[in-house]
Amino acid sequence: LPNIKNFPWTIAAMYRLMLPEILPPDITKIIYLDADTIINLDINELWQINLEDFPIAAMPHVSSFVDEETVKTALRFDSTTIDPRDYFNSGVLIFDLDRLPKKSELLKKCIEIIKQNSRTISFDQDALNVLFRKNFLKLPAKYNFLVSWLVRKGISTVEPGIYHFIGNCYSMSMQDPFSRMWFEYFMKTPFFSTATLADCHHGTNELLKIVRQSFYEKMFLWQKFSQSTSNRSRGFFLYPNNAEDIVKFFGYTEQDPIINAAGRNSLQLLLENLRTRKVILIAVDESFYQSIREQLVEHGFVENEDFFNAVNMINDSSSIYNADFLLRYI
Repeated sequence: LPNIKNFPWTIAAMYRLMLPEILPPDITKIIYLDADTIINLDINELWQINLEDFPIAAMPHVSSFVDEETVKTALRFDSTTIDPRDYFNSGVLIFDLDRLPKKSELLKKCIEIIKQNSRTISFDQDALNVLFRKNFLKLPAKYNFLVSWLVRKGISTVEPGIYHFIGNCYSMSMQDPFSRMWFEYFMKTPFFSTATLADCHHGTNELLKIVRQSFYEKMFLWQKFSQSTSNRSRGFFLYPNNAEDIVKFFGYTEQDPIINAAGRNSLQLLLENLRTRKVILIAVDESFYQSIREQLVEHGFVENEDFFNAVNMINDSSSIYNADFLLRYI
């Protein structure tokens, strides 16, 4: 697999494909769980689910508040069409080994699928979706709650279920119910110790330093923005799907031009508005912003005076859900 170097996780994620090969023949049914799941219910409840005639059971992404468009964007198959409503997450699976390909066939079949779809980035998960599309039992959302999406939807009630902490959604805040649940289980493990608490404390201090720095940087940007717009009008350069939220955040008047960043003449319109002494708020992804910034500077315009990166000026409350600081010190 030449693209395995692009795999966002470790190669260990592929091991689940070897289960029919390595398990004893007298085992006919198994529950597979990712390491970043918390089982906040009696696991026997999941075990007792009747798979009927299906080889596996899994939860479709859309069952856990993930919208179809997001799933569709994430699908990177070259030659296979997957219905976004059926795309399942492989972090919680039930296997009927009697109905799976025998011995090493599951691994071989999935590797062949990955080879045929060179743009895939989820490897084992994508391959399983191709192999078992329309041929799996759909589990209810409670057996694979994706915590990051619960947070995005403003859900804060912890119910019996399996919680999947995928996507940097850990938090050090004990006001967050999912993080509090995570720590309650963490305290029961052999890894919980005074040394671990000391490392967490150190990590929290490092995080606070970054938060303070971010606060002062935002305050500086807002001061510069206030000065620049004291005697000049302003405008927006953004993607249409971001327009409503960005404009609402910064306020809007009918005199403020809105330039579609994805439009054919977007750069020309941006330059024309800057030349009329408008201050432009740019809200695009970071790589595109850097490209736009270079071109504007070449035309003599000054960052944080003539144009601003609006994304850097917005407080992102979801930033507290970041695993990096916790995992770095544990």
